[in-house]
Parts: sequence; C-alpha cells; structure tokens
Amino acid sequence: MSKSPFVFKSAATLGFYNGFFADSARTLQTAIERVPASSIFYHLHFALFRRHFTTSEFINDFARWTRSTLGDEPLAELLAAVEPLDFTAIEDMRQALVRTIGDYVGRMEYTPSVGFKQRLCFQNCQSFIFPIGLTADTLGSFVAASQKAPAQSIFYHFVVAPLLEGKRDNDFTLWLRAEGYDKAAQKVQRLSPYSTDLYELGRRIGDVLQ
Repeated sequence: MSKSPFVFKSAATLGFYNGFFADSARTLQTAIERVPASSIFYHLHFALFRRHFTTSEFINDFARWTRSTLGDEPLAELLAAVEPLDFTAIEDMRQALVRTIGDYVGRMEYTPSVGFKQRLCFQNCQSFIFPIGLTADTLGSFVAASQKAPAQSIFYHFVVAPLLEGKRDNDFTLWLRAEGYDKAAQKVQRLSPYSTDLYELGRRIGDVLQ
C-alpha cells in the first residue's frame, strides 16, 4: 500500500473579460504582452478543455481567432505550433507567442484588422480546486480511478497542476515514479493531452497500464 495515496482533484475555472482586445495581428501581439498570466492560461491552456465544444481544428484561442476571424492562415499555423508542453512557466509561453507574432508582422507591410464585433476579447480566469472523491494507493486502484475520473480531473492533473507548481511532468507520472512504478510512469509520461482527446485520456491511461 502507498505511503502517499493519490488524491484525484478537479478545478472549476471561471472566465471574465479583462479589458484587453485584439483586432489585428499587431494588437494581438501587444495584448499578449500586457495581459495577466491567467489570461494566457485561459486562451492557451483552458482552451484545450473548451475545444471539445467547438469544431475548430486549432486548440488555442489565438490560433483559432487568427484563422477564423482575422483570416490569416499562415499566422494561425505558427501560433498553433507553439507547444504548451515545451514550457513550465506561463511567462515563457507568453514570450514565445510574442516572438512568433513579432517575427511574422515584421515581414509584413500591412496588417489587416477586423471590426468591433469581430475582435478577440481577452479573458482572465480564476480556478477553484477541489477533491472529487477518488483516491488510489496501488497501481490497480490508480488504473481503476483514472478510468472513472471525469475529463475535468484529467485536465487538472495533466495541465493545471504542473503549471501552478512549475513541474515538467504531470501529476500522474510524478506519483507513479515516486511509488516505484517507473515503467508505468514512463508510459503515462508519453501521453499528451494536446494530441489525445481529453475525454479519452483517462481510458488511455488505463489501457497503457493494463
């Protein structure tokens, strides 16, 4: 039995307009430079959870808006290529986005803009973390619990918690490794919430550990 059982948690995230907006690539760059960190999280990471309610192939809000509203496919693809898992700090991701847009608009003589109703309105967010009533103290109970855990919990442990604590790995990988399940930890570490349907990720964790 584990000395430190894994406690499954979730986070309820509320978004609210922060007064910043973008109506062109240049104003998008400026806004990203200035908005609070929670806004970057909301549009880049929390968008992963919200994408299941949209039909866009792009995950993050910046790429989605740039393509569907601004109509700039090349820039949208560049923004979509910014890989969130490459960073453990939101400020590093902010700088990567700013550089990407800056390099792009620096090569343009003219940057188109959209009207008032089409602009991107930036959101801040606040997350409330709570246990969901599932725990695990063995590999078997961990597999069973991960398959029962809702998508919100999987999202929290794969995306939210690592960002909050500046960790390179997700909570599941860290717990498995700490408990001596090194091979299991390696298998879970290879899973990415950005390339796998979030609602299927819990099932996939169980599948790779069976």
